[in-house]
Amino acid sequence: MRTMIRLATTVSVCCLWVAAHADPLVPLAPDKPREPSPHALAMRARWVTVPGWTLDPYLDQHTALDGGWSVGLEYLYRRSGFDVVISVDYSWLNPPNGNFLGKGNRPEDETHYLNFSGLSSLSADVSLIGHWNVLPWLEIRAGGGLGLGGVLGEIHMITNNSGCTAENAGDPSRCYPRRGPVSNIGPLDPNSPQTVELLERNACPGGDGRLDTPQSPCYRRVDTYPMNVRIVPVINTLLGLRFRAHPHVYVHLEAGWRLVGFYLGAGPEFRF
Repeated sequence: MRTMIRLATTVSVCCLWVAAHADPLVPLAPDKPREPSPHALAMRARWVTVPGWTLDPYLDQHTALDGGWSVGLEYLYRRSGFDVVISVDYSWLNPPNGNFLGKGNRPEDETHYLNFSGLSSLSADVSLIGHWNVLPWLEIRAGGGLGLGGVLGEIHMITNNSGCTAENAGDPSRCYPRRGPVSNIGPLDPNSPQTVELLERNACPGGDGRLDTPQSPCYRRVDTYPMNVRIVPVINTLLGLRFRAHPHVYVHLEAGWRLVGFYLGAGPEFRF
């Protein structure tokens, strides 16, 4: 009896081994390669500039933004020939303080000193970005999109009345408000914290900006567009390269124009 049990056990083990290693009667379909996911997330950092020549058609005197920056987060839905890109962006757009004079305006009584405080924007846009393979690991990208942005920060101004001319209107040490409601003001240094303190002491009574005139300058908050509505349209253009660093990691290099100025930036893309 024991011999029969041992024999049956041995036969059963042998049958299980054969079954486990046997080829099927109908060949199985080979494993299909996994389809790449169309979803991706990207981060970006950019240097932003508003060159003086872009303001020259509208202003005879102005400062220019050369030290702006932005950071952003993107969701990409990748198609065969283009990406649908939804982005959220924070941009620091605070230019240097200084004198501004509108195109064709009289420097004697229409030159203003502007102080920018935390001027920035939080915005979002939707873009269609085409992509073309140059090498297995390199793509060219180009496209654009539209969105909306919110304006953050403040702009204050005061009218200059020190006998400004076309030659000195851009120099706050020569073209400045002589006296405010409280005290003398005199030549201004845009880089000195004392300048803001001096101007704030000479704010327009009751915050009424209509009181700021060439005859009686006073420091006031700018409440014209876009500072009154705080919402601006966003136009985005992009030209760049995308490098494959890993099957799921890519690197973007890009340049273009967005919101108010030109940008140059880079960042990683992660595919799910």
